[in-house]
Amino acid sequence: MEKEKSKRLSENPKFLITATLLMFAAIIGFMQLTQKSHDELVKEAQERYDKEKAEKIAEEKKHTAEMQKLVDVAVDAFNVYSEDERKEDLEELEKNYPELSDKWDEVRQNIYR
Repeated sequence: MEKEKSKRLSENPKFLITATLLMFAAIIGFMQLTQKSHDELVKEAQERYDKEKAEKIAEEKKHTAEMQKLVDVAVDAFNVYSEDERKEDLEELEKNYPELSDKWDEVRQNIYR
């Protein structure tokens, strides 16, 4: 008897359509409850990007300030620093920026004159 009832229900087009619609409604409802909306995902991604960007900018500013201090000491336009301090800072600059070797040669000549 159960087989016959199941067979009749599965052959009934109204039953199949209703069952299919209910199944899709349940799936869509579940997806809406569990997934974040596109706007939320975009907002979270933008916040992560902004945070990382701010951190990189802060790191770059710190690095630039440190290198500028080294340049100021190495160049020492007002002869405030000792020759040893100037040499140490110049060596640090050469280590960090070897591509500017022509500039460092010029600074070195000023230190040893």
